[in-house]
Amino acid sequence: MTDKPILLGTHNGAECFLHPPDKNHSEPYLVKRIPDIREGIRAAPGWKILGADYCVDPQTKVLTTDLEWVDAGSIKENRLVVGFDENAIGKGKRRMLHRTPVEAITYLKQPCVRIVTTHGDIICSEEHRWLVRRANTSGLLLWKRAVDISVGWHIAHFGEPWKTDTSYDAGYLAGFLDGEGCIADGVGLAQNSGQVWDKVNHLIKARGLDLSCWPAKKGTCVKARVTGGLYEALRLLGEVRPIRLIENCQDRLIEGHATSGQSRPSKEVLAVEKIGERDVVGIQTGTKTFIGGGFLSHNSQIEVRIMAWESKDEWLMTALNSGKDIHCYMAADVHKIPYDDFYKIYKDPNHSLHNKYYGWRSEIKTTTFGVPLNHSGFVV
Repeated sequence: MTDKPILLGTHNGAECFLHPPDKNHSEPYLVKRIPDIREGIRAAPGWKILGADYCVDPQTKVLTTDLEWVDAGSIKENRLVVGFDENAIGKGKRRMLHRTPVEAITYLKQPCVRIVTTHGDIICSEEHRWLVRRANTSGLLLWKRAVDISVGWHIAHFGEPWKTDTSYDAGYLAGFLDGEGCIADGVGLAQNSGQVWDKVNHLIKARGLDLSCWPAKKGTCVKARVTGGLYEALRLLGEVRPIRLIENCQDRLIEGHATSGQSRPSKEVLAVEKIGERDVVGIQTGTKTFIGGGFLSHNSQIEVRIMAWESKDEWLMTALNSGKDIHCYMAADVHKIPYDDFYKIYKDPNHSLHNKYYGWRSEIKTTTFGVPLNHSGFVV
């Protein structure tokens, strides 16, 4: 017997492992684990399971793949939106953008909060998840419930939503870009020196953008690229809407490109205010993420609630109905610690027991979902 679990096989989406003896087991023992709990639950014929009960205000702007910011309340199923990796992966642990369909929409009332940031306000349900970094740290971004976000933390920000410009100058610039522009590590363009080049240069800079320019090897042609990173390139395309370049940017600028860079810093939280029940919209996407109001948002699944409904477990249903942090609730119960005491220490990174309680909460996720402990921080 090795000192590592042995995969015996799979059954109905679950993996069956033979574990070696450990401090709790004197003999090898079997464990049945569902790698992704969504794969272990099937809707009845003609029905679907909606994993998006954590919601945003209907007026929240959501970025679509055709580079429009549309109200969350107007989005329809199958619309392609810009999502991103739920978890940071690969070398450098970066999250990449992806085109993803809207799989389901729900409309309901939820207790909500208003998050006031240095770059605008967000209204969402208390349970909605945002990608944040704690105050005075340079650590990894983590998914946190809106109601648990604290003043001084930073929310990952992709960029300010733009509006389509229907002016004559925007049309002129769109026509020029479709004729003389290209998608190559951003938005590039080329034009001979003269009146047309001078006007295009002026129109681009009037939008708060800048160009990196260099002369062609021969003749008077000037080549240029829009500077400022991915967001600025997409903003230019989204504002003036050159048809050819918007189509070309799907694979060359959106799919597989990093969500952030040094030019797009996160935004500090100034206040988190409970504002009572509001009408909200739940959006479920293929990536489990979308960009809402310019911020990196989770469409938040409801696996624990599904488990409670499927099992009819009264303790679990009571825990969920309490409105408390479900993983803290479970961990506090297991370790015989009053919930309020546990949650207070878990929320206080300066407390001497914070790391221990944070670890216990992660272990509870591992127990609940059957995921490796080093991945439990990504279960939301």
